[in-house]
Amino acid sequence: MEIAENKRFLGYTLWDNEELIGAVFCYLKTYYNGSVVFIEEMWVSPDHQRKGYGVMLMEEIEKYAKENGIPSVTLLTGKGKPSFSFYERCGYMQLEYLAFMHKRIE
Repeated sequence: MEIAENKRFLGYTLWDNEELIGAVFCYLKTYYNGSVVFIEEMWVSPDHQRKGYGVMLMEEIEKYAKENGIPSVTLLTGKGKPSFSFYERCGYMQLEYLAFMHKRIE
């Protein structure tokens, strides 16, 4: 709910009859070059992966961005994870000039 309650929330769900089989949850974020679509979460159930559903969800986000004059779609994902190669196949690339920073607070 914390993602969906964002005032600039954007999301799509994918259903097979009455079964939720995938979703992409995003929000519009202000960045140095204007708004971007930031993908916070995206998933397809394991039984439905490798059938093009993830690509369909990504295409809907990109269509929204294009129709609304938003210049880019951004996301974070783990290196070496299956999602990393999925996003590469969808045309996304790792930016060398950005780093995801982390500090553990104890």
